[in-house]
Amino acid sequence: MTWLLLLACAAQIQRVGLVEVDGSRVVLVEPDGRELRLLAGDDATTFSHFDGLGVRVSGQRIGRRVVVRDWTITDGGDGSAPYVGRLRRYGSHWMIDDRATGSQLILVEETVGELARHEGQLVMVAGFVVGAHQVRVVAWRALED
Repeated sequence: MTWLLLLACAAQIQRVGLVEVDGSRVVLVEPDGRELRLLAGDDATTFSHFDGLGVRVSGQRIGRRVVVRDWTITDGGDGSAPYVGRLRRYGSHWMIDDRATGSQLILVEETVGELARHEGQLVMVAGFVVGAHQVRVVAWRALED
């Protein structure tokens, strides 16, 4: 009963910081150095790939832990905001539906390279826009095994 009371009283928060992964332990290090343990539930496997990335998380705070309800990668490790989505093939195009904007993005074919072997997986893509909803891939990271 006490556990239910704690959950009901837990504060809803939104925090930003850098993710550190140590085995199965995922920690958000806030800009002031404070640490919050992230409990990602169904996204735990995805979060294990976030080491060194800047993120914004929202969820329920319970002590020094956050039960993550939503997340956005804000810094892909190079200072830029990356695109994150499931990589898919649509006709002759490689595409992702960006989580942050909800936009469908076409990845420039000649810049996809080894990323193509992660079709169907959640990926993070850093690059620059070269046309209407077209992104030239500069760097990428698979966020699933």
